[in-house]
Amino acid sequence: AYIQYLADISSNVQVQMGGSLPSAAPSDPSAVTATYNSDTQITVTWTDNASDEDGFIIQRRDDTGAGWGAYTQIATAVADAVSFVDNSTNNAGNPPATNERYQYKVIAQNISGNSTGATSSSLDTKATAPTIGTATVDSSTAITWTWTDNANFEDSYRIDYESVEGTDVDDLAANA
Repeated sequence: AYIQYLADISSNVQVQMGGSLPSAAPSDPSAVTATYNSDTQITVTWTDNASDEDGFIIQRRDDTGAGWGAYTQIATAVADAVSFVDNSTNNAGNPPATNERYQYKVIAQNISGNSTGATSSSLDTKATAPTIGTATVDSSTAITWTWTDNANFEDSYRIDYESVEGTDVDDLAANA
């Protein structure tokens, strides 16, 4: 027989008693998905494939622009959980933010060890808008616009402008 005390990052304690210890780490969760709700709230869901887990460890890493950083634990979830909401309430120390690219990992755990874990695909929060600079008239047919690129992971910029003939739209590549 065993008694196990589990505590999550909010100091909730869970006591579990059982007849025999699990002989191995639990099976990995699967189908980990991160869903954008807002710049400050992301829902992480997964399929629970273990029948002997004591809970789950939720980790997150961000793309620094020079590559992915290391995973860090942001929360725990109880046995049989299949979702976690990453926001300032559940992750007060490091909630999601604008202009970031995240990836999540969910690990099943029990007294015998941790599963390898399963990861989500990457998810981008809303890009930060550029700081508008100046428009310089170069000639009767050319204008040079400048701005400061404040976004980390934009795919392109869309420029809407109005001319004598009407409204025009141009799409420019990222970092153009």
